[in-house]
Amino acid sequence: MDKSSLKSFRDDRGDLTPLEFSDLPFLAQRLFVVKNCKTGIKRGEHAHYKTRQFLMCLKGRIKVVTHDGIKYDEEIITEGETTLIEPYHWDWQEFLTGNDVLLVVCSTPFDIHDYILNFERFLEITKERRDDTY
Repeated sequence: MDKSSLKSFRDDRGDLTPLEFSDLPFLAQRLFVVKNCKTGIKRGEHAHYKTRQFLMCLKGRIKVVTHDGIKYDEEIITEGETTLIEPYHWDWQEFLTGNDVLLVVCSTPFDIHDYILNFERFLEITKERRDDTY
């Protein structure tokens, strides 16, 4: 994962945090917002063949966990922080405050065939990909 923070501008009217699509490492094709999740709820729990996902915490604290087929990595993102999820990375998000809001920007339109929904199958696929590179 590649955690970073977006620059916010604050004055007596409030905060403004811009996201220039040209700053993304891909051409954005889709976005969605996840909110109203109870504390401790996990979302995601899948991987993609093609899709890259840029996650931004708009509010709260969100634990982001990824697995690359060999090891887990985890980080907590807070308001204004972002992370990038690459293809062939199993991931989930755990919502920690009950008031969390997550914005996800994707590199592809929705396609159910791009999803790897079974963790054991994900491990087989990533092992096959590693074996093919040697």
